[in-house]
Amino acid sequence: MVYIFFGSGDFAAGLLVALAERGILPEMVISTPDKPRGRGLKIRPGPVAEASKRLGIPLLQPAKLSSPDFIASLPRADFILLSDFGRILKKPILEFPKIASLNLHPSLLPLWRGAAPIERSLMAGGPYGITLFAMDEGTDTGPVILQEELPAASVSPYPTKGELVKEYLRRAPELIKAGFEGLIKGSLRPVPQEGEPTYAPRIEKSELWPDWGREAEAVARHINALSPKPGARVLFGGKLLKLLRAVPVPEPKDQPGKVIIGDKWLAIACSDGAVRIEELQPEGRRPMSAREFTLGLRL
Repeated sequence: MVYIFFGSGDFAAGLLVALAERGILPEMVISTPDKPRGRGLKIRPGPVAEASKRLGIPLLQPAKLSSPDFIASLPRADFILLSDFGRILKKPILEFPKIASLNLHPSLLPLWRGAAPIERSLMAGGPYGITLFAMDEGTDTGPVILQEELPAASVSPYPTKGELVKEYLRRAPELIKAGFEGLIKGSLRPVPQEGEPTYAPRIEKSELWPDWGREAEAVARHINALSPKPGARVLFGGKLLKLLRAVPVPEPKDQPGKVIIGDKWLAIACSDGAVRIEELQPEGRRPMSAREFTLGLRL
C-alpha cells in the first residue's frame, strides 16, 4: 500500500503520527509552505511538516500544487490520502495515483462538509463519526468508501473537541487500512453520499465569545467545541479567561453573562440557567480546574 499523505493542520498531524505508530507509513508527505507563526511571527513549519521531519518521512511543501514540476516530483503511488489540508486538489493530482485519491474527513458525510466539521458537529450535539471517501473536485462531495459512527458510550455527554479528536485518531488508522485493502482487492466500491448535506464553515473570531443569551445546553456545547484550541473566552476582572470545559445546569439563574462564584465552583448565567465551568485557563497561566481557580481567588 504505497501512498502519499497530504495535510497541514493539527488533526492531520495527529493522523500522520497515529498511522506511523501502526506501521502505515506514507512514501511522502505533502504540506503547506512554512509561514510566520506564534509570537514574533517567525517563519516556522506547520504541524504536519514538523511531524514529518520528526518521523523521518520525505516532505515536500509546494507553493503551487498545479505546477508540472511538483507533479513530476511525486513518487508513484497506489493512493493519495488527504486530511485537514485546507486546499482542494485538482484533476491532474486526483488522477495521479494508480488506484484512488482518498480523504479522511472527521464527520459522517454528507453532514458537515467544509473547514470545521469537528467544531460544528459538537455545537450541534452530534452525531459523531469519520468518513473515508474518494475525492472529486468538489468540497467533500465524493463517494463514500467507509464510514464509522461513534457509539454514544464512547464519548461523554458533552465532549470537548480534544476528546473527540483523540477518539477519531484512535479509530482512523484501521478504517484507512481497511479502505486501502478493500480497494486493492476489489471488495469495496465507492458509494454516492446519501442524505441532505450540512456545511461546516470556518470558525470566526467573533464565535470565540459565547452568546450568553442562548440556552445553557447550546452554550456548553459551543464552549466544548472550541477546547482546547482556540478556546472560548470571557472577561473576568478585566482579564481574559479561556473556558475549556462546561456543562449546563438549571441553577443559578441570573442576568445572562454574569459570572457567579460559589464554594469551589464557577458558573456563567444563560437564558434558562447557567453553564458550570469545569476547566479554564486564566490569561498568562496554565489550564486549571474551576475549583483550583476559585480557591486562588479566595486566597
